[in-house]
Amino acid sequence: MARGVIVATFVGLTVSVAAAQSPAPPAFTRPATEVEEITLALGALPESMRAAAAVHVLGPKGYRRVRDGSSGINCLVERSRPDTQEPICWDKEGSETIMPVAYAEAEMRAAGVKDDEIERRVAESFAKGRFRAPRRGGVAYMLSAENYVFNGQRVMRYHPHVMFYAPYATNVDIGSNGKDPNAPWVLNEGSPHAYIIVVTRHPS
Repeated sequence: MARGVIVATFVGLTVSVAAAQSPAPPAFTRPATEVEEITLALGALPESMRAAAAVHVLGPKGYRRVRDGSSGINCLVERSRPDTQEPICWDKEGSETIMPVAYAEAEMRAAGVKDDEIERRVAESFAKGRFRAPRRGGVAYMLSAENYVFNGQRVMRYHPHVMFYAPYATNVDIGSNGKDPNAPWVLNEGSPHAYIIVVTRHPS
């Protein structure tokens, strides 16, 4: 999801998070078919919520909707880098405010735009009002066990979790030091696309 936008991603995880993980990069297999990608995307939700969710898949020019939904939730597999995989589902608010950023970034990436330029264009679009931060509280679901994210140094497998929209929040605001990946912490601190991350299933 995106240079600094989780949009899926966990670009920007702190170095302290990296230190808490195994140094060996994880191996995973990408979906080979559209059906597999749909299944992977829906795996970000609790099973009881999957039937009513819309689904989007990544193609040569960006994302496209392949299944309509009735709940306002939209799911896709974000890929902020060629070596990451981030199944994510947004509620109605996130679908209206955050998913458009993911769509735009994927289109730029498919067109060969460099990461620094994507980041610049996204920031400019926020400044000009094309994109906007969530207007109310809400949640993005990343409950899949197949989260492979970039932490600023390398790709790591990250635990199932949920993310609450918290525009411009910081770790200080929630009493966190941001150093424990298993405790609540803020991703994209101080930005319009900040999230409070809460891990829902910890390794045994």
